[in-house]
Amino acid sequence: MKLIDKVALIDELNDLQKVQDFEAQLEKNPLGEDQLSMLTSKTRATNMEYLSQLRGNGQIVQPTLPPIREYAVASEGYVVRQSTLDQMPKDVYTQVRRSGLLNKGVDIYHDVDPSQEIIVHYEYIFKNRVGQEETRYTYEGKDMVRAKVEKLTYEEAQAIPTKINESAKMYKESKNEWEMLLRNLDSITSGQFNTQYFN
Repeated sequence: MKLIDKVALIDELNDLQKVQDFEAQLEKNPLGEDQLSMLTSKTRATNMEYLSQLRGNGQIVQPTLPPIREYAVASEGYVVRQSTLDQMPKDVYTQVRRSGLLNKGVDIYHDVDPSQEIIVHYEYIFKNRVGQEETRYTYEGKDMVRAKVEKLTYEEAQAIPTKINESAKMYKESKNEWEMLLRNLDSITSGQFNTQYFN
């Protein structure tokens, strides 16, 4: 075996060991998505497949958010959850967008990642006390900005009651938030009203 071939073999083994050590480190301390933003666009594009693999393995994660009240105190804008924007009825979102607030004045609290997650709501069959079937919803039945709806039979709904309850609770909280936003749209736009999370 020629020396040059031995050197090439050693280099490749060393490179492989570096990758294995890196991935083992990520198992203990995952990389934050915010850290990836420091890479050049070219580097991210070249390694897109590998980065997707690391995300799938839980080795790249979203940065930990502070509690929303703490986030709001530190923010200079009106704080709105990303999940609230995603679940807004499209007509409400249009009203907010036309106010110009989304371009200036709103600070989005990224409780969901639009590039990775989509909120799920349910249209499901429920049986009342006399056994009659009713169609129920975890939302108001209006088209939302960015959320999908799954239709469930009675049996399917019975299998996931916790998910259904959590979905309905999330929608209720989001509705409260966008209703507060609409009630104070003018004062928020003028910078006189920061956020309900101070209360």
